[in-house]
Amino acid sequence: MGRAQSDRPERRQRRWAVPAALAASLLIIFIGVQLGIRFIKPPPAIAYENSSVQQQSITLEDGSVVHMDLGSRIKVLMTAKQRRIDMLTGRALFIVTHDANRPFTVFAGAARTTALGTRFQVARTDENVVITLAEGSVVVAGTTAAQGWQERLIPGEQLDVSHDASSRMRRTVDTLVTTSWSRGRLVFRATPLTEAVEEVNHYSVKKLRIGDSSLTTLSVSGNVVTGSAELAASAFAAVLPVHIVDGGSEIILFPGRADDSR
Repeated sequence: MGRAQSDRPERRQRRWAVPAALAASLLIIFIGVQLGIRFIKPPPAIAYENSSVQQQSITLEDGSVVHMDLGSRIKVLMTAKQRRIDMLTGRALFIVTHDANRPFTVFAGAARTTALGTRFQVARTDENVVITLAEGSVVVAGTTAAQGWQERLIPGEQLDVSHDASSRMRRTVDTLVTTSWSRGRLVFRATPLTEAVEEVNHYSVKKLRIGDSSLTTLSVSGNVVTGSAELAASAFAAVLPVHIVDGGSEIILFPGRADDSR
């Protein structure tokens, strides 16, 4: 009788010992998971640079495509909550795959461009950032909430933002012309000759030069393949009152047709 009574406290202790040990194990697991979540590092950003002689296309892990212009540099960060591109320099055309749970945002200078599914271009220089919308819709805003400005573009619109966002200019453009470089051609439609020459020189080892200031008033329409200053010069001479002189390291444009200069 006395022995049975003396066993009861021991059985009670054993019954409580199992749940207490289980609770302690669960607590340790919970703490471990929380610490693990806290110290998990986000995936590193991936850097891309186009130092080749032509545009380069990159397909991101979400299926979006980035056409990088010659001399462009970007950083890409893809996480479960965001798709972030840092445009460090140059020009890129973005064809974005729709993902409502992960905004696609391009940071460039003082501008932040956000889209869900669209096609748009961002060009960055030391002086400004130019955003051109070809399809869909984008919202362009300051890189910090304190800047307090925001503009929504529609297809065919372009926004020119100064390096500190103190000035912004909105205009309507021909996106076929603006983004033609991404298809390996340069399309000109009443484009000032000076701008056309600058675009051609961007892709050519041998450069074009305007040899007389009177030619700066001319404009040109047509299209040329990127990478050949010789072909571009011949195309210009076919539609403009200019003749070309091959100076060895450069091709110079002078007023007057070739027949007139004899």
